Amino acid sequence: TLVELDPELSALSAENIERNGLSERARAVMLDVAASGDDYAAAGLTPGSADHVLMNPPFHDPSRQNVSPDPGKRLAHAASDDLLTAWIDAAARLLHSAGSLTLIWRADGLGDVLAALDGRFGGVAVLPVHGRAGQPAIRVLVCGHKGSRAPLMLLPGLILNDKDGKLTAEDFAGVTISLTNPGTIGTVHSVPRLMPGQGAIIGVGSLDYPAEWQGASQDILNRNAVSKILTL
Repeated sequence: TLVELDPELSALSAENIERNGLSERARAVMLDVAASGDDYAAAGLTPGSADHVLMNPPFHDPSRQNVSPDPGKRLAHAASDDLLTAWIDAAARLLHSAGSLTLIWRADGLGDVLAALDGRFGGVAVLPVHGRAGQPAIRVLVCGHKGSRAPLMLLPGLILNDKDGKLTAEDFAGVTISLTNPGTIGTVHSVPRLMPGQGAIIGVGSLDYPAEWQGASQDILNRNAVSKILTL
């Protein structure tokens, strides 16, 4: 179940689920994560009904970082003082006694995450995410298990780029499947190169109208029910 506060994004998610034939396995619910337990129950999300909760809460600190003047974008990116606790409260309510929670947060806010988890989640594993090799972590992925008394575990960091901010060919060695966006060099003419250990490369093209319709007016596109497509 996907929980989304924005009506437009919630409707788009529901449409994507239906178009991909996943209606029997997934659904989208328009709901504020910080809503009451009664609101969750009315949406079919009852206490103890979830095995795992995956969260990407707004985590930017508005007192230290610039936030968008647009209300919708500000709501999606800036965290209030009590937001983290409210989201973890919701996760704890939804999870059964052995359920687990995974979330992403700012690296400099790790202490706040651990404090919010304390007493309800244990066996916490922290994966630091580094934008560049040799630089401090910019994000943390945190996974905790409800009711566990296991100790904290700090995992080896995930490095997104080398010290110059670039990926090298060696970074792809041993990777089973990689997802790439070849549109910057031409989706049609790009040549994928498998590295040792790689089983597949999935290239994601641009989201646009089919080539044969790209010169058509919006009126013609609408009358022929032509929509944009994403080429894989």
